[in-house]
Amino acid sequence: ELQSQSTSSYAVFCLKKNKVCQVRLFLMPALLLTAAFLIGIRGVGFAGLISVFASATAIASFTMTQQMGGDAELAGDIVVSTSALCIVTMFAWSVLFKALGAF
Repeated sequence: ELQSQSTSSYAVFCLKKNKVCQVRLFLMPALLLTAAFLIGIRGVGFAGLISVFASATAIASFTMTQQMGGDAELAGDIVVSTSALCIVTMFAWSVLFKALGAF
């Protein structure tokens, strides 16, 4: 069923069913970037924080999950979803905080 879907539509499907991706792409950056903005981090430092907090899940997490006997399929879904969608969310966080004067 999912094999015929493109990567982006598969990523959106995984995002809808997977709370980890929602937290990784939306909740965590919202909390941490807002905190950084409120304590006065601006400019290049703030841009660096966007790249850290709003980026995709590390690919190594899939291999580590396999090695430890975890849910490798879920880990793979998280890696694919966050990799495909972080392009959009990183851009959105950048636009939002640029409008607020962070850099």
